[in-house]
Amino acid sequence: MVMNPVRVGLVGDPGQWEWSSYDATAGREKPPACLTTNWVLGQFSGNRGKAEREYREYVHRGIKKGSIWEGVKGQAIRGEDDLVGGFSDYFGRHKDVPEIPRSQRYATRPAWLSR
Repeated sequence: MVMNPVRVGLVGDPGQWEWSSYDATAGREKPPACLTTNWVLGQFSGNRGKAEREYREYVHRGIKKGSIWEGVKGQAIRGEDDLVGGFSDYFGRHKDVPEIPRSQRYATRPAWLSR
C-alpha cells in the first residue's frame, strides 16, 4: 500500500517513497510501461482527472487512519464483533488442525485469555 511508508514515518508524502506507484497513479508523473493505473483509477471515476484527484484524496484520508491491522482478532479476522463471533463454531471445529497456528485457532477468544 502506498500509505505504509508514511504511516511508519519513513517519508512525509507517499510520493517521496522511491518504489511507490503513488505519483504515477495520482497523475503527478507518467507511469512506467510496466505499471497500469487504469483499473485503480476506474474505481474512482470514469474521468481520468477526477479519478486522479479522488485517488489522491483517498490516499491522504487513509494515511490519517490507523493501520488496517488494528482490530484484527486472533491474527486472522478483522471486522465487527458480530462478524467475528460468527466464526466461533468454525474455529471451534478446527481447533486441533496443526496447520492452523495456535493464535488463529482461538481467534474469538477474549484477548485476556489469549495471553
